[in-house]
Amino acid sequence: MTEKVGGTVEVEVLRERNKTLEREVNPRSIVLATTTLYQNWYQGEARSVVDTDKIRGDLALRFVQSAIDRGYQVVIADGESAKEFKDALAKLNIVILPRATPQRAAGRREVFEKAAQLDGVKAIVYTQPEKASLVEDCTGLIAEPIVRGEADIVIPRRNELLFKETYPDYYHTIENDDNRWYNKMLHLAHLLPEDQNFDIFFGSFAFRNDPSLLALFLKRYEYVGPRVTGTRNYIMPEEASNAHMFPIVEALKNGLRVISIEVPFRYAEEQKANEESEGLRNEYMAKRREQRYRFLAEEKQMLLYLLGMPRSRLRLAV
Repeated sequence: MTEKVGGTVEVEVLRERNKTLEREVNPRSIVLATTTLYQNWYQGEARSVVDTDKIRGDLALRFVQSAIDRGYQVVIADGESAKEFKDALAKLNIVILPRATPQRAAGRREVFEKAAQLDGVKAIVYTQPEKASLVEDCTGLIAEPIVRGEADIVIPRRNELLFKETYPDYYHTIENDDNRWYNKMLHLAHLLPEDQNFDIFFGSFAFRNDPSLLALFLKRYEYVGPRVTGTRNYIMPEEASNAHMFPIVEALKNGLRVISIEVPFRYAEEQKANEESEGLRNEYMAKRREQRYRFLAEEKQMLLYLLGMPRSRLRLAV
């Protein structure tokens, strides 16, 4: 089951609505769950616009502090970050887990499982830790339908004006195309009505803290097909769709309440400058395109799997 949220709402109206919901919803019922890995982070001011780990690590610390200031619970699985970053993180009143493996999906499963055990948690919100604006401007909007019992999964949708104005230009072009193709496959599989779409490549989502939903997000699928040429080389569920897009697709297949909520998310200026800098811009564009091939190839395999088609090369890992 899905729900459509109406047309574009002015940015300031969205922000004020978020502030209202922050006051109305018990912040301890919300946990922000994420993973970190900043091997080259250092103390002090950023020395260069191309110091990616420094810029992103600073945003992650801002993300955590903003969450604490609002009373949210926070769970982070940290990989092999620099000792200085680990020390900075340890000073904050949050739950920190060591990442058992460098695989992204494994880290997500770690934080989801721990988050579900915290007292009073009703909504588990996942996002990349650099997205400080999601905490500061959007979390009330995202979590409220879950806390009120009106949704099982919420996929935030970036306000189009802020998406276009605050992101690097190539993000807006590439990710709009990516979303269009991802939604088209959901439409063709009759899992999503033709007039509804998700901002799936925003990469953030929230789900209700319920054992059956948690079980969806803890599932691990593996690809067992041959790796030759073409998009099959990109299929790596533990780096992409496991504990992320796969459970959302499966929730749609199961008729769960998956809804879209518009949010006034603003991309950080320092991150935009980093990703537009000379020498990095082309690298980031290539990563975005590789991400497209991976997620779309994996979506196709998941849809074939859920529809019982023998051509699927996905298997549920034991």
